[in-house]
Amino acid sequence: MLLKFDEPELLSLKFDEDSLDTFDYSSDLLLSDGLMHPPSPLMDDDSVVLLEPKVDLDAFPGFISDEMSLQEEPSPMEPTLDAVDADINNLFEISSPIDAYEDDFFSPAKMEFTTIPTHCAPMPEETKTPQKRQYNKRQVKATPRSVKRQRSSRVTDDEDEEESIVVEHKSKSIKSEAPRRDDDKYQRRLVANKRSAQASRERKKAMRNELEEKVTFLTQESASLKAEMNKVELENEMLKKEFEQIRKALSKSDLFQNIQNPTSDAETPTSTSASVYLMMVLYSFSQHLAQQAVPALQSCLPPSPVLPLAVRPQLMWRTTGLIGRVHRSVAQYRVHSCNSNPFRSVIFNRGGGSTSTSMGSVRQIIDVTEDIKKPMIDDRKYRYFRLGGEGVRCMLVSDPETDKSAACMNIKSGSSEDPLDFPGLAHFIEHMLFLGTEKYPSDTEMNEFLSSHGGSNNASTGTENTNYHMEVLQQYFEESLDRFLQFFISPMMNESAVEREVDAVESEHSKNLQSDAFRFYQLQKYLSNPQSLFQNFGTGNRKSLLDSHVEVLGKEAALQKLRGKLLEFHRNNYETHRMTLAVYGKEDLDTLQRWITQKLSVLQQSSRQSLPVPTHTPYPANTEFSGRMIHVEPVKEIRQLRVQFELKSLRSLYKSNPTRLVSKLVGHECSGSALSIMKKKGWVESLSTGLARRNSSFDLFSIEIGLTKNGLDHVHDIIIILFQCIKLVAERGIHRWIHEEAATMDELFFRFSSKRGAERSVQDIAANMHHFLPEDVIINERFPSEYDPETIKREVLDNLTPENMNVYLVAKGKVDENSAQKEPWYGTKFSVEKLSEEFKQQLRDVKFHPDLTLPVVNEFIPNDLSILCPEGQTTPEAPLLVRNEKGFRLWHKLDSKFRIPKGSILLSMHSPFINNSPVTSVSSTLLSELIEDDLNEFSYYASLCGLSCGISSHPTKLTFYSRGFSQKMGYLMIKMVERMKNFKIPEDRFNMIKEQFARQYVNQRME
Repeated sequence: MLLKFDEPELLSLKFDEDSLDTFDYSSDLLLSDGLMHPPSPLMDDDSVVLLEPKVDLDAFPGFISDEMSLQEEPSPMEPTLDAVDADINNLFEISSPIDAYEDDFFSPAKMEFTTIPTHCAPMPEETKTPQKRQYNKRQVKATPRSVKRQRSSRVTDDEDEEESIVVEHKSKSIKSEAPRRDDDKYQRRLVANKRSAQASRERKKAMRNELEEKVTFLTQESASLKAEMNKVELENEMLKKEFEQIRKALSKSDLFQNIQNPTSDAETPTSTSASVYLMMVLYSFSQHLAQQAVPALQSCLPPSPVLPLAVRPQLMWRTTGLIGRVHRSVAQYRVHSCNSNPFRSVIFNRGGGSTSTSMGSVRQIIDVTEDIKKPMIDDRKYRYFRLGGEGVRCMLVSDPETDKSAACMNIKSGSSEDPLDFPGLAHFIEHMLFLGTEKYPSDTEMNEFLSSHGGSNNASTGTENTNYHMEVLQQYFEESLDRFLQFFISPMMNESAVEREVDAVESEHSKNLQSDAFRFYQLQKYLSNPQSLFQNFGTGNRKSLLDSHVEVLGKEAALQKLRGKLLEFHRNNYETHRMTLAVYGKEDLDTLQRWITQKLSVLQQSSRQSLPVPTHTPYPANTEFSGRMIHVEPVKEIRQLRVQFELKSLRSLYKSNPTRLVSKLVGHECSGSALSIMKKKGWVESLSTGLARRNSSFDLFSIEIGLTKNGLDHVHDIIIILFQCIKLVAERGIHRWIHEEAATMDELFFRFSSKRGAERSVQDIAANMHHFLPEDVIINERFPSEYDPETIKREVLDNLTPENMNVYLVAKGKVDENSAQKEPWYGTKFSVEKLSEEFKQQLRDVKFHPDLTLPVVNEFIPNDLSILCPEGQTTPEAPLLVRNEKGFRLWHKLDSKFRIPKGSILLSMHSPFINNSPVTSVSSTLLSELIEDDLNEFSYYASLCGLSCGISSHPTKLTFYSRGFSQKMGYLMIKMVERMKNFKIPEDRFNMIKEQFARQYVNQRME
């Protein structure tokens, strides 16, 4: 019997058409590496493969270090002028003016000539004292190239210069013919040519004088800068000595002796007063530094200062960690780094890092690090740095193999900062920002350039972030990047485009009106505490942005007011300390960094030093906004129960991630879990847990349950079982072995995670830079390393209470018509009722459910990750036919390219009856779902270990599959096949799955 393979990842079993009466069939077993392989011309149409590579964990010791290091930076009080000195010396060594023009000395864009006569006289060694001129010190740059570019002069036009060369050549020719010619016409031409040549020489002389004058000026400026810098260095040394004296005096003082050896003397200062005294001393020193050293340094630098004008003590204590805690990565808007504080840099003289200067302003490159934690198979290179103390934070990704490049700018500002009278303003700015810049004024410039070079761009606005991103073919990246960054340097936001983009926002809102996801999200916001940042209408529409103001002011005045609010919002929120930039390219890191520093050199740094630290504005904040049952009328056929609890923001605890274990235990799907018990009762179809919403103010822990028709009548019983499960987890569930199992698999998932595409990568990186330390931007919360049961109980489990709970029942026909309301923006119909005190007390007093159990030790965790394929071995493109028997073929493909311990097994059975009519098509799909449902409890442990198994229906085949880490992949397939031997279809599960499918078909027709 012949077997055919239609897809390389599927292994086929198909019926022999010659023996259908006896149901004789043939099957193929494919063992594969889990990757897509093109079919070989040497094979049949179908192919199935097995890979069983393995990897040794010992081969990768210390892959992720527990210790974290920050790149050190030089003291901003110790800059040098070596680059300027070298450039000045080079200017004095030129032998002719043509030497001075090398290395792009004069830019054609700023000069009125482009050709230089080659017969100019050499520059004299000693120059005359030029006439004193006034120069703007801001034009003097600190790099050799920028010094040269500043010294452009206006000597002559291109045409005049070319004419001077032609005239001199003519003069030589005429002189050779003079003895043979004596006519008056020739004499007049000769005189005219001599005058022209004389004029040309005078112009050249003027040019040399101009050059000499500017060289003299730069020499004087260099001497002045050196003097100022010496003064600053002396002042710096004095301050260090003074601080050392203060430190020694404090260490010997009675004040500190009393702290170390406290007595009962009432007049002895307490430790609190000692801390206050120390703060006063340090504050005095910081003020001395700000008043003396900083102004001295500023006097010799261009207007964009490297250091802040003053060191505010409240910021100093918060960011440096000198007194109190170190808030380096918390639920604030940004990561605070001790390296960026000039006060700490001067005291501790931290080294490392690098600085660079750019045309137009002096910018430090600080906090540089390439020590970024990444997956083992990720061969890309990363570099993090920041442009100045309050500048843009940047992450560069160099991928030599990419064919697409991408960039993303994430602004820490979103709809939560919309003015009350202009809901949706942050989203409106997202639209307006793309409509032309001063450098590229056309509204369609960016879109046209990207579309013609295989690229695209887009943006999105969230509660606290606005994300702008673009992708393009890598060979056009620099040009695209320049256009992209101009949106944040000099956007036009023309008045003529305001109304047009209001209509675009209205169109976007209109398409979301029938989306249950948007409707439910806005209803959550509408029912939350009005004092929180969560309670606004973030999308916006024509009414919120314009029409409501037209009714009062008239159209023209309303448009002007909207644009004024637009510019004000942009000015206040699109500041550099709110910006994170991720860039992904084929170029090396140095090239990418040079592009960024050059293109962003003109971007003005923020005047403020950090965003305000947000306070906890709770959702729902008090009993008025919690302890409620909300019935919601959906658009589609949906039956869903959402039980939600508000927690304070826990993002700062990403090292332990307290919600992670609670979510895993409450949402477990094995036998003895809450889901298993409720499925057996016929109440639920699915259960999932996790954080539904999170921002700087709160996290929203949500348990979402898909209900059956029968489950709609048992909502209270379902909630009781959930609280019984929470009680079990709180009192018996937070064991170290559970944490270690989860941590082991989290590490393996991260270590062997595949590379994401360029655009997706930059979006994730730019967003994560607001919340995590640079070295943790890639790993973020995916690999918690700390076991902290006390924090889990205090921050999570103790807040899963009836008083802190809101219950949403989303189903048709459940809204109480007598108390029905409508959400104003989407028109969602809902009703609200308070949970009774009796029911809340019942939830507080729940007992352990007799059938509820915690998960057991997971047998599918891999412990052998060795690679079977030897290093350097190559394998054929085509899979190898291992066995070829009647009714069965076995294929194998060994992976020698990716070399990771993952593979796949696929077993396909072919039959002409699988999809030969609508009835058989639906029946085969229904059978697949019933088998998947039966396998769920058995395969859930495997899914926690990166393994998956199941069955999928295809037009002519049913395919059983097992994928994941290779060591346990075959074991899982064997277990699954053994289970299928005794598979029976329960009638209640059949009816439930069939009804679920019917709803899916109805919902698909509504889309």
